[in-house]
Amino acid sequence: MAPHSRGKLAKEVETVIHLLRKKNARLVFAESCTGGLLGSLFTEHPGVSEIFTGSFVVYRESAKKSWLGVKNSTLKKFSAVSAECAEEMVRGALKKTPEATLAAAVTGYLGPDGNPAGRVWISILERSAKSAQTVLIDLTHLPTQNIRKGTRKRSGFSALENRLRRRELAALATLFLVRSSLEG
Repeated sequence: MAPHSRGKLAKEVETVIHLLRKKNARLVFAESCTGGLLGSLFTEHPGVSEIFTGSFVVYRESAKKSWLGVKNSTLKKFSAVSAECAEEMVRGALKKTPEATLAAAVTGYLGPDGNPAGRVWISILERSAKSAQTVLIDLTHLPTQNIRKGTRKRSGFSALENRLRRRELAALATLFLVRSSLEG
């Protein structure tokens, strides 16, 4: 993780933890493209189990379906990287975690494959709310690299570095939306 990203993520996690404690709320994540990064960041803090219930890491479509109840028809019609999938993930996380009062789901294509690489959907849902807040985060502006040809873009980023940077930015955007929900 890049030093500047690590600092921003750590600060945002601390802010969200403070707000969760202040509101006596409990958070659960449903993570696809972040691959457990959000859960990992939270568990670095002592005593976080009072406000953090856990994280479903559902990278594959089969995990999204069996663990969170994402419908096969949703995946076929809209894909695993869609607002519809993110909303079913967030609802499934709340359904499977009765002690959680707030859920956040993140799904996306980080690259170098995917159409387009850098498209990320985030959905936030409070248990007391009827509708989820779902947003598209566009990280397609980050340079990409063709691994098969071994070429590098002028930015100097490798495909792996780009993927990790997009993952960090997706996590940061998710934390911003959680914070916004708690402050609102």
